[in-house]
Amino acid sequence: MNTIKKVIFWTALVYVGFWILFPVFRWVLHWEFISEEIKSQYLHFQYYAVPIAILSTLIGTFDFKDPLKEKLMALFVTIGIAGIIHFISIISLFGNMCAYSDKSQN
Repeated sequence: MNTIKKVIFWTALVYVGFWILFPVFRWVLHWEFISEEIKSQYLHFQYYAVPIAILSTLIGTFDFKDPLKEKLMALFVTIGIAGIIHFISIISLFGNMCAYSDKSQN
């Protein structure tokens, strides 16, 4: 059971790191998505996956031996960060709506 927790924790950390570094790589290396459909699919996947990955990090940081105050603090901070990221994802999805409406007018 401990091995499964470690795998979930490290997979979540790697995904969050990928999520942070991927836009930097795209900017530095001038990478672009092949099509808007693939970009849209990536953004929709990211919309759900990033908050889930952040919440999955609780598995590695949450220890049942800790005092209740520390457990609650870790829980609320992690859920708060996941909520903020989720909100930012919602805003980024609305930001792409202009691209779709401009294409239909051409």
